[in-house]
Amino acid sequence: MRPSPLNRGRFTASSAATAQERPHSSTASMRTSPPTAGAARPVTADDMGYVLSTPVVPEFLTAREFLQFFLEINRGKIPYPKAPDVYLDYMCIDPADRGKLLKDFSHGMKNKMQMLVNIMADPAVLLLDEPLTSFDVVVADEMKALLRRIKTRHIILLSTHIMDLALDLCDNIVILHHGVLQEVRREDLADEAYK
Repeated sequence: MRPSPLNRGRFTASSAATAQERPHSSTASMRTSPPTAGAARPVTADDMGYVLSTPVVPEFLTAREFLQFFLEINRGKIPYPKAPDVYLDYMCIDPADRGKLLKDFSHGMKNKMQMLVNIMADPAVLLLDEPLTSFDVVVADEMKALLRRIKTRHIILLSTHIMDLALDLCDNIVILHHGVLQEVRREDLADEAYK
């Protein structure tokens, strides 16, 4: 199934970045910290984490089992690994829910788990597709605070249709208009053309 023309650009960018679709033409590069520490290098799949708008988690595992499995398959890749309950505390997952199967989690709770494993992996670039749409107001505020904390150590690319969210979280805003990304200055967003 192909996305509607309205979502095609977002779909293509996300799919290409996560190797689900070959990009038509583009490259991305990054410098290591500090920015003066060497030449730019290509961004690879190992540099990226991706949080889907529809979370994909192993529903046959409990939250604790999922994190333990994730830690085991990523042994040596996760900086400063901790016990699963430490990560679950960090994400404010209720202790009563930690032994439940992920299939019994709400959409928002599954999204939290998906966000958590990406934070654990500590990628340089984090792609977020409509990251807060499945959360209630309280959890959305928790997630916004989390994203503000981690954006100092990561490049975060946020795809959203909610301009207030982009204004609240993003340093730079671009809009996909007729297949072309256009940077938008904050002061221009009051213009009727952007509403």
